[in-house]
Amino acid sequence: MKVDCLGLKCDECCKRYWITVLPKELKKAAKQQKISEKKFIGKYCVLHLNFFPADGSTGSLAVPSVFLPKPVARKLSKELGILPLHFIVLPSIAFKRSSQGACVFLSNKKCKIYSARPRQCVLFPFISMEKADLKKLYPFCKALQKSKPRVLLEKSQVKNVTKYFDSVAKKGFLKIWSALPSKGLICLKNWEIGKISKKDFLKIIEFL
Repeated sequence: MKVDCLGLKCDECCKRYWITVLPKELKKAAKQQKISEKKFIGKYCVLHLNFFPADGSTGSLAVPSVFLPKPVARKLSKELGILPLHFIVLPSIAFKRSSQGACVFLSNKKCKIYSARPRQCVLFPFISMEKADLKKLYPFCKALQKSKPRVLLEKSQVKNVTKYFDSVAKKGFLKIWSALPSKGLICLKNWEIGKISKKDFLKIIEFL
């Protein structure tokens, strides 16, 4: 199913979600903007750290709660009511959002890097890992309300993201990115719960 967001004049997903980007996608976007990857990251990106509670997990992307910086542990504990012993931690880079909450590249209801936008933007709404009715999951999506989608999960994107996090686990986050943003945010199961300093971000990924 091809989703014509421009034709439908719909930009709701650009306003609701943090857009994480894979290294090759960022390189393409930087080239489209005619600036270096380092300048692109500094100007348009933030560090993005996604936490998922884990029951005794010892996987390569698992971090024991006792090693979390205190500001981060407090945020997670406040949201969950209790601090689990372990978290699966997924570090990435995301596009900044404007003061209105939209993706930094959204301007006058149009994407300024449309030809070089990340795959999650291209594929939305067929990126959900949840086994749910897409129309109910994304009631704001005009394309879904006008069709009967049969696809729930876009497998190619899952493969790309899995490959990225496997590389993070094997090589380390700092080996994958040529530069890092100066600020960051914390998400708990994909929902933002606060900010994180670059210093605390680096402390956490040392354990991956």
